[in-house]
Amino acid sequence: MSTAQIRPTYTQNCDKWKYNPRTQRNEPCMSSKKRYPRYITTFVSILIILACVIIFALAVIVYDLAVYLALFDNPQMSKYAKWLSTISAGVMSLTLIIIMSKYYTKFAITMTEWENHKTQVEYENNLTIRRYIFEVFNFYSSLAYIGFFKGKVNGYPGHHPRVFGVKMEDCPPGGCISELATQMAIILAGKQFIFTFSQFVIPIIISNKTNCLKKFKPNLKKKEIVKKVKTPWERDYLLADTRDVF
Repeated sequence: MSTAQIRPTYTQNCDKWKYNPRTQRNEPCMSSKKRYPRYITTFVSILIILACVIIFALAVIVYDLAVYLALFDNPQMSKYAKWLSTISAGVMSLTLIIIMSKYYTKFAITMTEWENHKTQVEYENNLTIRRYIFEVFNFYSSLAYIGFFKGKVNGYPGHHPRVFGVKMEDCPPGGCISELATQMAIILAGKQFIFTFSQFVIPIIISNKTNCLKKFKPNLKKKEIVKKVKTPWERDYLLADTRDVF
């Protein structure tokens, strides 16, 4: 017999009641006409967002190629054109990844709430699957292109595939492993640094704000400093928001 607790928001948004033979009692239920349109809308929205992620990945590829060609035409920078274009493309990719991840998290929570799942387990499972699929596309689409597709679709002399009239970039004779390693180092290490900074450094700064005030403004009167000291429960309320593991 199922013992899962029904979410209060589910009961609030349901439009009818139905007998459950497992629990042997009437339970709130959402009609199919109200439930399936929400699932379809969420599914289409996720497909559109994943398409945007792929478009952004292609934009980074075009940006990398454009920077490489611009630097290669410069005699003084041609020697470092490949590394500079790779590093700048990695930084741009990391920036887009962080921004997309931040806004998709809010979107996924909103859409999962809107679907109105019956139990907390169903809610968390659906939210986790959406986040996981998006993060895989978001973080690894550019790396997958470099590792599996770059240099594999170059055509043959006279018939090379082009992007905006420019020939697609080839891998060097030694392969794209160095570029792939550089991109992975920038994306993975950069992401870890940003989230570590937000989880440890920012809370320390917030918690030591009063001490910093005393240090940088020693001439303040004691009454002015005392007024800004908050009670423990007020400090707990103003703690920094928790960060996702993604």
